[in-house]
This record gives sequence, C-alpha cells and structure tokens, in this order.
Amino acid sequence: MTDMIPPHLRKLWDKWNIRGVIILSLFLQTILIFFAPSRRRTAKKLFLVLIWSAYLLADWAADYAVGQISDSQEEEAASNKQSKNRELLAFWSPFLLLHLGGPDTITALALEDNELWDRHLFSLVCQAVATVYVILLSIPNRLLTPTLIMFVGGVIKYVERTAALFSASLDKFKDSMLHDPDPGANYAKLMEEYEAKEKMNMPTEVILVKDPEKGREVNTPIRPDKALTALQVIQYAYKYFNIFKGLIVDLIFTNQQRDESRKFFDQLTAEEALRIIEVELGLIYDCLFTKAEILHNWTGAVFRFIALGCLVASLCLFKMNKKDQYDGFDVVLTYALLICGIALDSIALLMFCVSDWTIARLRKLKEDLEEKDTRTDRVLNWILDFKKLRWKRSRCFQDGHKVLNRNFMFRRWSEYVHAYNMIGFCLGIRPTRIHYTKGKIHSFFHQIIHVLYIDTAIKNATRGARQFHNWIGRSLSNLSKRDNSVIRTGLRWFLFFPHLLGLLIYKFLDFFGIKDLVEEIRFTVSDRLTRELWEFIFSEVQQKHQFAEDQESAKDISSARGNWTLLQTSSKKREDGSDHAKLLQYVTEKDYDQSILLWHIATELLYQKPIDQKATTAKQENRKREKEEHSNPEKEEDSNREKEEHRKREKEEHRKREKEEHSNREKEEHRNPEKEEHTNREFSKILSDYMMYLLIVQPTLMSAVSGIIKIRFRDTCEEAKDFFRRRHIDKSRYEKNNLVKEACRAILSVNTEIDPMAVKGDRSKSVLFDASVLAKELTNAGGNMWEVVSKVWVELLCYASIHCNSQEHASQLSKGGELINFVWLLMAHFGLGDQFQINRDDARAKLIVAN
Repeated sequence: MTDMIPPHLRKLWDKWNIRGVIILSLFLQTILIFFAPSRRRTAKKLFLVLIWSAYLLADWAADYAVGQISDSQEEEAASNKQSKNRELLAFWSPFLLLHLGGPDTITALALEDNELWDRHLFSLVCQAVATVYVILLSIPNRLLTPTLIMFVGGVIKYVERTAALFSASLDKFKDSMLHDPDPGANYAKLMEEYEAKEKMNMPTEVILVKDPEKGREVNTPIRPDKALTALQVIQYAYKYFNIFKGLIVDLIFTNQQRDESRKFFDQLTAEEALRIIEVELGLIYDCLFTKAEILHNWTGAVFRFIALGCLVASLCLFKMNKKDQYDGFDVVLTYALLICGIALDSIALLMFCVSDWTIARLRKLKEDLEEKDTRTDRVLNWILDFKKLRWKRSRCFQDGHKVLNRNFMFRRWSEYVHAYNMIGFCLGIRPTRIHYTKGKIHSFFHQIIHVLYIDTAIKNATRGARQFHNWIGRSLSNLSKRDNSVIRTGLRWFLFFPHLLGLLIYKFLDFFGIKDLVEEIRFTVSDRLTRELWEFIFSEVQQKHQFAEDQESAKDISSARGNWTLLQTSSKKREDGSDHAKLLQYVTEKDYDQSILLWHIATELLYQKPIDQKATTAKQENRKREKEEHSNPEKEEDSNREKEEHRKREKEEHRKREKEEHSNREKEEHRNPEKEEHTNREFSKILSDYMMYLLIVQPTLMSAVSGIIKIRFRDTCEEAKDFFRRRHIDKSRYEKNNLVKEACRAILSVNTEIDPMAVKGDRSKSVLFDASVLAKELTNAGGNMWEVVSKVWVELLCYASIHCNSQEHASQLSKGGELINFVWLLMAHFGLGDQFQINRDDARAKLIVAN
C-alpha cells in the first residue's frame, strides 16, 4: 500500500499533517466564535450546516492533532533522534486542549449534546493525560515553563465547557431551580399533642392560620408611567427569566408567581412585551447552548482572567527564548496560535462585558421606578439601543404595515414568519411574500447579479435552448419526409430523455433522503413579522386572560382551538344576523391536524376569491349613513361626549403608555372598516401559511398535536393534483398569480351539496372538498368573516404553542427562533396553561385548646 503513494507525497504529508490540522483547528475556532452567535438570528439551512460542520470538525481536528504529536514524539524517543522542532510540538499540544474547550459562544450544537456531559468529562481526562504524556516525552525542554502555563489555561477552558454542558443538562437544570425541601407542619407531633389533650378531656381544635412569611403580599413590579428604557427591558426580562425558565423542565409555578406576571404584562404595550420576551428567549438560549451560565459569576470571571493571563504569560516567555534553532514557519505558527488565542479571548471578554447577563446582574431594578437615570444607566441604554426594535413601512396596501427591520448583527432572533402553502405546493408555486424587505446582504448580491448580467445570460441560454429545440424539430421533420420510422423513433427518444433525466434526479434525491429537504427549501418562504400582527396576537391573548379567573378556566381557554372565538361571536346577537355556531363542528369534531388543514385550504380559497361588490356597496352605504348621523348636532355632541369618556378610560387603564402613533393608527383603523377587513384578511393568510409550515416543515415542534398530518397532506395533495390535471390547470395555461386564483375558483365551483365523506368513504384522508364546504359556510355565516377567521387562527396558534413540547421550544432557539416560541412564553406570562398550581400553600395547622 505504501508503494502506491509516491515518496515525495509521503514526505510532504509527514511534514505538514500536524501543522495543517493545527491551522485548520485555529480557523474553525475563529469561525465558531464569530458566527456561532448568529444561530439565534437566522434559520438559513446553509448557515446552520456551516456551524454544524465547524463544530464537529473542531473537536476532530484537535483530537487528531494531539494524537499525531504524541506519535511523533514516541518515534523520536524510540530512535534517539531529536528534531529541533520537538519542543515546539510539545508547546502546541496545550493549544489543542484550549481549542477542545471551545469558544464561549457555543458549547452544545443541540439540546441533546448537554446530556453527553459525562462523555466530554471522560474526553477531558483522556486528552489531559495525552497532553501530559507529550510534555514528558519532550523533556529536557527549554519551553517547559510556557508549556505548563498553557496547559493550565487549556484545562480551565475544557473544564468550563464540561461544566457548561453539565449545568445545561435537563436533570441538573431542573435541580438548580428546586427550592429547599419543605416538610410542612410536624404532623406526628401535632397529632400526639392532640391525642394527649383528648385523653385529658380537654376540648381541643385544629385550625389553619396564615403563615406570616407566605401571607405577605408579593410586591408586584409596577412599571413606570413612561415607556420602558432598554435597560429596564433587560432588567425585567432577567427577573422573569429566572422564574419562567422552569418551563423548559415542566416545573409548576405558584399562584403568586402567576398573579405577579399577569398583572405586570397586562400593563405593557404589545411592543414592550415583544422586547421583554425576546430578551428572555435569548437568555434561555445562552444558558442552554453557551458558557454564559457558568461565566457570569465571580468564579467564572476569575478563571476567565486566569486563562487569558496564561496566554499572555506564555507569549512573553516564548519571546524571551532563543528562536533561531526552530524552523521559521513553526515560529510564525506558534506566534499565530498565541496572538490569535489572545485576540479571540479578548473578543469573548468584550462580548462578556456588554452581554445582557452582565448588564442585568450589575444593574438591579430600582426600588423607586421614577428615579432619574444615572450616567451609567444612560451609557448602558445607549449600548442597548443598538438592539432596539426597528420598524420599516412596507408597501403591502394603502399606507402599508410596519415590519421588523433591524440590522442582522443586532437582531435577537430571526424576525421572520415562514410560509408554506398547500395549493401552491400542488401547483409547483412558492408562496408570495407580502412584506418582503431587502436587507443589505440581499441588496449586495442583487447588485452583483445585476453587474454580471446573469439575467441576460439566462435569457441567452433560454434563447439558445429554444433555437436548439427548433433545429431538432426541423431536422426530424426533414427526416420524416424520407422515413416515417425515423421521426417516430427520434420523437420518442427526444421526448422521453427529459422525463428520464428528471426521474433519475428524483430517485437520486429520494435515495439519499434529501427530497423532502429540497422541497421544503423550494416551497418555503420567509416574511418579516409585522407590528400589527404582533399587536393583534397580543391583544387576543390579553383579552383571553381576563376570563381566566381561576386555574380551571385558564386551562379551558388555553385548550381552545377556535371554539372559544366561535362561541363568543355566536353568543352575541349581531345586527347583520351572523351565526358562527355551524362552524364549531370544524374545530370541535375534528382532529387538530385535520382542523389546521381544513382551515388552511378554506382560508386560501377565500383569500384568492374576488372581493364581493355587494358587500363593498353595503359598506359604502353604512359609511354614508354614519356621516349623516354625524351631521346631526345632538348626536354629534353625544358621540363626542362618549368618545371623550372612552378616551379618558383608555388613558387611565393603559396608564398613558400608548404611543401617539399607535393611538392614531387604532383610530384610523376604526374609521376605515375596509382597511380593517383587509388587515384581518392579511393576518389570516399569514397565520394560515405559517401553521402549515409548522406542521409540514417543523414536525418536531408540532409532534404532540400533528396526528396523521403526513397522511392527510399527501392524500389531499394527490386529490388536488388529480383535480387540476382534469381541469387543465397548470403553468402552461396561466400566469403565476392567475394560476392560484383559477385553481381556487375551480375548487369552489364544485357542487358540494352531498358530504364528500359520504362519496369517498374513510379510506382516503383527503379534506380538499371538505375545506371547500367550510369556505362556503364562512361566506354564508355573515358578519365580518375575516375577523372571525383571523381570531380562529390565533387560537389555533396559541393551542399549538401550549401543547408543544417545551424542550422543542428551547431547541428551536438555536435555529433562529419562531413566532410560536414567543406566543408560548406570552401565554405563560398571562397565566394561560397547565403549568400553574393553585393550592392552599400559605396556611399552617395550629392546635388550640377551647375555653
């Protein structure tokens, strides 16, 4: 085997394998420290693959290099020949231990890696022994002192990583949140005294008295009258993070914690709640996937400075040694290892100093919330303002909606709401972005494409392919004049070859299990979260929590998946005669995944339906009637008086916290019913496609409620594709926008007087025409249809967020985060769910003797 490799290649490999792997290890550490924090900001597959590759290769490179150095030292010891770079090789081995410790920005790639902390502990022992063995083989060594100092620094870094994994393992994470055991009242002693009193014929009685410690009312953190500063957002988020991080391990919270959180979040605006929750989720990410939890204390800070001091001391000692006897490249590589190590640790230290953890632990909440900010507070607010929410007006309709538009490096999560549309999938069309905004990166690549004239190149290639196709056709036509068999054979192969090529590609993707991944990437789009959508979700959850007076009602409301909204709207006698009671069967009598698919298709059918002109005329008449009523002075005076009283009540309830722009927007929407209807229609479309994305593309997030969605989805798609083929609805006949509209129109045109299940039976799980029936029921229900549909979708989203596995919520934070994660934490803050326990835990038994 060795003869097959040329001697000069073997010599080149022996010289550069260790050096090449060390350079690779240093390069991978640089990638991880700079790019790993961006895992929380993006869900791009290619970026996550880059981090995944760097994370796995970093451990492999360090392990391999230590083994190669050990083998090299053993060979030299056995041959009694010592190379002049033997001492440098021994000096490099602690650096690899340092690299195995990993950067502060990533310790675990996935949540499951934390459970393997014992494996990393065993690896730590093995690598430390191997490094000591290499150092002993290098004696006598003039670099022994800096080598030993570097060994100490490497061990500290590796211990930090192992400790971070251990503290983030679910068992340890849960144990760290448990309070001291409380045995309660001494039952045996109390009963002994009770029995003794009875034997003495003394009238006795056991009563419950309030515990003076637990009976004290919790000081609810009343928010200041003015808008929360960036520093206050961090402080409140850190406070509630320490309580609600127990959601990850399914801890039960007390009624006091529930009431405190509900009262505080009920006083917030939607934007302030979003800011606090995104910081909370960021803190959860840090304690599960980075070294933040063990570094942000005095012990961690001290050892971090010791590790940095070891690097600086080693650099100084290495500079004082004579380096003429070593190879020039090896000396440069050693300096690179030392300087880059110091630079990376310094960058990590800077990130440590300006992190949310450091700010929250150094600056506690003030007792007097109206106290003026100090100079330090103003500096911290200036630093934190870089990560403040930024909104940009989109051009979706009329004045447009405001979308999140922060710089990528200052985001706390991806800020995207993904979309996956079933009808578009069946037609081979991606969903259309509604609030698409190009960032600087997208604009940069767009300019490059424009400069390189790629579009022109594509057009030329298309034109060339068309000319080639025409030439083939003319050639076959000429041959057909001579021999008909030639044209038949040529056409058969000419038409069969593209299908054969497509079939081979399809089989190739399916064989390697990446067909579904390719389809997910192809048919999934990302749209920015709008301010109006979040305010709508926040207001719906806030409204529901007001009905959750006790634990039982809170569970009922959080378990609603559209029926609560339909019951509320049905119980109100509307002037237009709307009745939504018939729609209850589509949420209460269906499985959750079936309801999602039904409402998704129905929403798409109604969204693509042309606007009803009669309804528009009726709305115009209503507006005309309102203007006539306003022209009456008496009614106008009464109306103004009512508006003034309403404004005062609103001002008192919200404590003067609503910004002027937000208030103006609400008034504008109240005066413009067409805009409000369009907004609800848009909310319904976004949430519908997003819930479909969760079910199909994120099955792990929805595993608790997904049911047999894969079977239903496949059957429904197959029926839809067959229907479109029979109706000749394809890309060759219609443009992209008109294709979806025509497909939806064709589905709605089918007569559905007979129940589809009565015709098809239960063998097929398709719900295509059941959704058409639902769409027609929604149209005939009357009232503001899109308002009802949008509220149903919010309920479906809330139901999924509560019933999703909490650990899956935590895992998703390392992939950019999702809107469902925010809804999950928002529901918990409002006390909706089954994680709160209301009991009589603030009373103690007391034995008294009656007079």
